[in-house]
Amino acid sequence: MTANRSCTDDHLSPVNHSACQGGVGVLDTAGAERRLGQVPGWELREGRLTRTFHCSTFRESMAFVQAIADIAEELNHHPNLSLEDKREVRVVLWTHKLGGLTVLDFDLAAGIDAAYLPASSGTSASENPHPLTHLDARGAARMVDVSDKAVTAREAVASTAVVMAPATLSLITSGAAAKGDVLATARLAGITAAKRTGDLIPLCHPLSLDAVRVDLSATAPDRLLITARAKTSGRTGVEMEALTAVAVAGLTVIDMCKAVDRSMQVTGIRLEEKRGGRSGHWRRTTADQDGHVEANAAGSKEG
Repeated sequence: MTANRSCTDDHLSPVNHSACQGGVGVLDTAGAERRLGQVPGWELREGRLTRTFHCSTFRESMAFVQAIADIAEELNHHPNLSLEDKREVRVVLWTHKLGGLTVLDFDLAAGIDAAYLPASSGTSASENPHPLTHLDARGAARMVDVSDKAVTAREAVASTAVVMAPATLSLITSGAAAKGDVLATARLAGITAAKRTGDLIPLCHPLSLDAVRVDLSATAPDRLLITARAKTSGRTGVEMEALTAVAVAGLTVIDMCKAVDRSMQVTGIRLEEKRGGRSGHWRRTTADQDGHVEANAAGSKEG
């Protein structure tokens, strides 16, 4: 971004052109609307550029405000900021001295967007009421601070399926695999993986699990369904523990049988249900062709 613009830039207002200060002039309506396409999500209202950003916590809102201040200081151009509530930051941009919008306002808008969500995410910040909580105000990865959350009972169910040749599945269910009891080994692998999720997934919180259950069953001649249920009492959910359990259990099945069937594949790793926490209860509701279930985007909430 650059703060240096010439008074001969296109679409500068002829009325305010004489008011150009420091090489920056007021944009006319056409010039402002043309530049608006470069900062999607912002709105033109009464000659001002506005946008409201949603944050997960008050702490994140304040960090975002500080990031905006740092960008504005770099451009020597300062916006109006207000907290609509503890999780919403409203930004209004215009150049006070010139009484209108300039290219600096659009440069600052682009910089604020980059601070809110990484440009590579392809997500418009103001259109996303649930920003990625594992990214800070500058887009850097971080572990979410859950210290202000209440300790509640948490539960999650996940599933996956291992697809293979029917003969391979018969070998597994009959207990005749050369490496031993495939089902028992995969079950233990899934339980162990759930307990080690915090070591495997970088930003997951290490959890003390109250229970983990892994079940394996044949649902078709060529399909082994794996489900895992994890429980804990804590400040964050156990979705990743359940998902990790089914993923590793599925890979263990492949490891036990790859010598006889190299076409085996783990497919459809997904969350089926979760309970507890601020978001309450969510589950998938409609059966699909794979014997899993389709997502109900709205989910359901429990008090």
